[in-house]
Amino acid sequence: MSYVYGSSGFVLAQLELRGSGDLYVSDGWEFAVKGLEEGLLDEDYFEVVGCIRLALIVAEGNPLGVSSLRDALLRDDVVVALGNPEHVTAGVLAWELLEELGLEETVLKKVGDGGVVLVDSASQAAYYVVMGLADAAVTFNVYTNLMGEGVDEVYDPAVASVKAPVVVALPVNRGPLAEDLFNFVLGHSYVFADYGVEVGGSC
Repeated sequence: MSYVYGSSGFVLAQLELRGSGDLYVSDGWEFAVKGLEEGLLDEDYFEVVGCIRLALIVAEGNPLGVSSLRDALLRDDVVVALGNPEHVTAGVLAWELLEELGLEETVLKKVGDGGVVLVDSASQAAYYVVMGLADAAVTFNVYTNLMGEGVDEVYDPAVASVKAPVVVALPVNRGPLAEDLFNFVLGHSYVFADYGVEVGGSC
């Protein structure tokens, strides 16, 4: 078995390039639906297993005292990592939130001067904080668990209110054991709760 890691859009593109696969797991509804529409994913094996939410994360201990997403973006001493909205679900959702908050122009300016960095996946946004390449990141809450002791969440109600469905689906072109794998994952989806997924939750 081989794995392809990346943003929902990237992995879907890889599925198209390779022509087949055994399981597609996505936090990006729009990319999962695109997979259905383009005939890459099988609608008979397409399930939402739960929800995750956006989170504003910082280095452990919050050394710069970031209090909210607005605070992080309006300060000159804070570098913020955001997913590239072209193919990263967390970036798509973050950008929609920024528009609601009236911060999109601020972000565009900060992308130009290095105050905001666009990254290629939600996990990379978290890694940027862990590695000291960014002071804060908008990513998914699961990374507060997956990164261990390296990060903390700064709870911002506006950020935390944004949810995304976790989709498990089978490609149309798949191997002989794919359906068994699909059923196994669905049957053990309760495990996702250990990492911050709201299993069975409404998005």
